[in-house]
Order: sequence, then C-alpha cells, then structure tokens
Amino acid sequence: MLPKSPYPAVTPSIQSLYLVFTNKCNLTCKHCCVWSSPRGSHGLELPIAIRVIDDTVKLYGKVRMVLGGGEPLIRLHDALMLLKRSINYGM
Repeated sequence: MLPKSPYPAVTPSIQSLYLVFTNKCNLTCKHCCVWSSPRGSHGLELPIAIRVIDDTVKLYGKVRMVLGGGEPLIRLHDALMLLKRSINYGM
C-alpha cells in the first residue's frame, strides 16, 4: 500500500481544444506545422470530430476551441457543423 500523498489531488483540466480535423490545404508552405498540402489527408470524419467536441465538454466543461488543420474551409460543410456544435455548448 502506498503512503498517503502530502499533496492535494489534482483534477486534470484543459483550457483549449485545438481540433486539427484535416490536413488538406490549397497551399504547400515550407513553414507549415501540420504538414498540410493539396495532397494532405481528409482527416477526421465528421462524427469522430463531433465526438471529440462532445467528450471534451463532458470531461472538462466549456473550453476555447480552435478549428485548424490544413485549411478547414476546404471542408466548409463539416467546419460549419463543428462550429455550430461548439457554439451550442457555449464554447
């Protein structure tokens, strides 16, 4: 049995969710930190990205969300759905 810790329990928390949901981009920038390009992967399917948002809110409450990737607007419909979901949660 481990001795009792003298430190208070720490509850994990986050302040921001940076959701990189696509690696497709119409540019090929050398400085790109997510290696996006026109040949980049489609990325997360919409139901999985929605679940990431839902689970984040369940675990951590409202957090700031940044929608990123390559160029999120390449998947305009999906980007709008994710933004609407986050707005409904008050993110």
